[in-house]
Formats: sequence, C-alpha cells, structure tokens
Amino acid sequence: MRRAGRPGQARALARALVAFSAAAAGWLAVAGQGALGSAALMPAPVEWRSVLQAASGREDPEGGLLRAAAYINLGRIVDALDEVDALSRLAYRDLARVLVPQYEAAVKASPGDLVALNCLAFGYYALDRMDSAIATLADLGQLDTSNPWPRNLLAIAYLAQEQVDAARAAAQEALRLDPSNQYSHLILAVAYYRKHDYLRFLAHYVRGRGAARELERYLKQRSGTQSQGVQSLPDRVEGDAPGG
Repeated sequence: MRRAGRPGQARALARALVAFSAAAAGWLAVAGQGALGSAALMPAPVEWRSVLQAASGREDPEGGLLRAAAYINLGRIVDALDEVDALSRLAYRDLARVLVPQYEAAVKASPGDLVALNCLAFGYYALDRMDSAIATLADLGQLDTSNPWPRNLLAIAYLAQEQVDAARAAAQEALRLDPSNQYSHLILAVAYYRKHDYLRFLAHYVRGRGAARELERYLKQRSGTQSQGVQSLPDRVEGDAPGG
C-alpha cells in the first residue's frame, strides 16, 4: 500500500480512510466470509450537531472545513469526504495556509476549543504537517474523553506515517469507548494486516466490513470504476451501513 500524507496524495485525514479501505476491500478474498458486527455509534456530542447546523448554509472554505469536522465527529464519513473533495477543488493547501494560523490563534486563546482543534488537525494534514496533526489529535483525545472519533482519526494519522503500533493503540482506545464502531474495527484490521497477524485482521475486518463497503461505494461514485486491483465486496451483506 502506498503511504498517505505525502505531497500529491491525500489532503485530509478522511482521505486516508479511503486509501486503506480500498486495499481492505481486496483483502476480503484472503480473509474469507463472516458475519457483520453491530454498527451502532455512540451519540455524538451535541456541539457537533450545532456546528453542522450553523455551517450548513455557508459557501466559504471555512464553512466546508467546519462541516467536514462535524460530519467526522458524527460518524458521517462519506459526507465528510464529500466536503473534503469540494475543498480540494478550491486549492485546499492554500486555504489551509490561511486558516491554520487562525485556528492556531484560537487554540492558543482557548486550549479547550474542540471545534478549533479539529479544524486545526485537518489543516495540518492538508499541509502535510503530520507531526503537528498527530499532536493536535492526541490533545483532542485527552479533552474529548467520551468521543471515539478523535482516536480513530489519530490512528489514521499514525497509519499514514507507518506507525502501526501507535495506530493500533489509538484504535483500541476508540473501540473501548464504542465496541461496535466499525471504523475502529477497520483501522485495527489494517494495522494487524500490516503486522501479518491475519487471524486478528480477519476478526476485526469482519466487524468493520460495513465501513469498508461504505467507503468502496464512495470510491466507485467518485471514480466511476473500481481502483486497480480492488475486488468488490460480497453483495449478500445488506443493510450494513456503519452509521445505522
């Protein structure tokens, strides 16, 4: 698998999900079949719904960034990906160079500002400042103690840097908060696959397969064709959207 988080590749944390989920879709041929685990998500903090509502009518780049952060924290990954795609078409790196200093100032003034911290993490990733993105996401995990999504995003950032053990630890923390979170299981599946631990890979991939299917549908919609070497997931798994 190609490494994410480098110039010319993914420009937001959400894109790392697409990169490794595309490969995971092909791994099913090796892993085999299995029953899908429960997909219930923990209730998202009320402030993210408020952020989403406030940003829903905005057409400026910051509005899109706020919506992407809100969608991810609400578990609506594909909606977040759509927002990131829109931002990427608007020269997202340049936008982040403008927005990142604003959010840095906001976090300095109010270190507990979860919205600013989330947006700052996205901005750092867009600028390929992965060490800063990881540090910001780690801070988020310490502050937002009941929310699995900052830990999932931290795990994705670690995977982008090939820090597999750290990614596994972060995803396991997310799973302790929400044992049925399919994205946490999918992240762990990728981590164990990279460690050649195929039994644990299979155990987690089976429980995260709905997330992989959701992202594969997104990839097909965006590209019109499957990525080279990626196989379709079985059609027999129905009604397994990870947010439902």
